[in-house]
Amino acid sequence: MKLQAKLLEGLLKIKQDDELKDKEIAGMLGISPSHWSMWKKRGEVSADYIESIYYAFPELFAEGSGDLENVGTGVPPSGKVNVISWVEAGDFNPAADPYPPGVSEEAPLYCPRSHSAYTYALRVRGDSMTSPWGKSYPEGCLIFVDPLKRSPESGDRIIAKLSGSDQVTFKVFMRDAGRVWLKPLNTQYPAINEEFQVLGTVIGKYEDE
Repeated sequence: MKLQAKLLEGLLKIKQDDELKDKEIAGMLGISPSHWSMWKKRGEVSADYIESIYYAFPELFAEGSGDLENVGTGVPPSGKVNVISWVEAGDFNPAADPYPPGVSEEAPLYCPRSHSAYTYALRVRGDSMTSPWGKSYPEGCLIFVDPLKRSPESGDRIIAKLSGSDQVTFKVFMRDAGRVWLKPLNTQYPAINEEFQVLGTVIGKYEDE
C-alpha cells in the first residue's frame, strides 16, 4: 500500500475514534465537507494535502496509531517553492487556499529543508534583521516560510501581521512571563510590542555568494 493511502487510512480511523464530524475534518484540511466526503468514498486524497496533514499533525501518524506499520512521525521531502510578494504573504490563509497565492515572482526556488506543501519564499526587505553577529538576514536574501507553523517558540524567526494594519513584518518571536513581542536582530531598531498575528515560521534562508 502506498504511503499516501496508509496515511489516509490512519487519518480516517483516528478521526472516527475521536468522533470528529466530517465538517471538522474538512476544516482541518481546508476543504469543503462535500469534497472530504467524496475523498472518503473514493479512498483518495491529493498528495499535497496529505503531506501537509502529515507535517502539521505528525502525532496522528505516530507508530502504533491505527493500522499504520513502519510509519513514524516526520515531514514530507523538500522541493521547489514559489517566491511570492509580501502582500500575498499577508493575505495567504492555508486553511482556505490549497496553494500559495499568485504565480512565483521569480523562478521557483529549491528549499533544502523539509516543509509542507504550502511553504513559500520571501525576499527580505530592509535591514532590521541584519545582525552584526550570529545568524543574519540581510536585505535581498530569501527566506523560506511555512505558513502551517503558526505556534512558534521563543527565539523562532516568524512572519507576522500587525493587528489593525496591513503591515507584514519579519522578526524574532519572543515570549517571556506570558508576554509576547517581536524583536529585530538589528539593535538600531526598536522591539514591536503591538498585537500581531503569526503568519508562519521561517525554516531557512538562501543568500547569494
